[in-house]
Amino acid sequence: MLLSSLIFFSSCDNSQEYIDERTDILNDNPFDEKVINNIDTFEKIRNLLIKNKEEFVGKKEKGIISISRNGKKKSLRLHRKRVDSLPNYLKEVELLVKKLRNEEILQGVQLHKDSSIMFVIQSTYISEYSSDLNKNLFKGKKFKLGIYKGINVGKDTVLNNEWIYKINVDRRYGH
Repeated sequence: MLLSSLIFFSSCDNSQEYIDERTDILNDNPFDEKVINNIDTFEKIRNLLIKNKEEFVGKKEKGIISISRNGKKKSLRLHRKRVDSLPNYLKEVELLVKKLRNEEILQGVQLHKDSSIMFVIQSTYISEYSSDLNKNLFKGKKFKLGIYKGINVGKDTVLNNEWIYKINVDRRYGH
């Protein structure tokens, strides 16, 4: 299922210590097999949202589903206009999202107008290094392999059907 992998480094602070610290974080965070094994579920969510893109995204640049955690309780929030009841496609999306959420491999979804999609797998602040660890799954024209603006250290892999699974460590400035 894994087709290729790329590790990249880009930094304003390119000292060896800086790169080594972030590379250690990266090495301690491998690609999660649960994400890879659930690629069909991610694809189903994407297809449902794309099929209903006009309603889901509307006039905004992107439609968003966020999953927040208050203590041990997790809640699903759809960022869209208020409706009295969820349309059937969103009920189905909600069930699929809950499946991934229960496996702790999904924190949010962004569907863009051009049908590009990003699933936020994990986003964690690591205070010891003043850095954010981000794990995301992408599909679409908006996302490509390699170095992304602002990313300091990261790695990508291409999964079947053009999915990009990316793990990166970004410095958080001002902390």
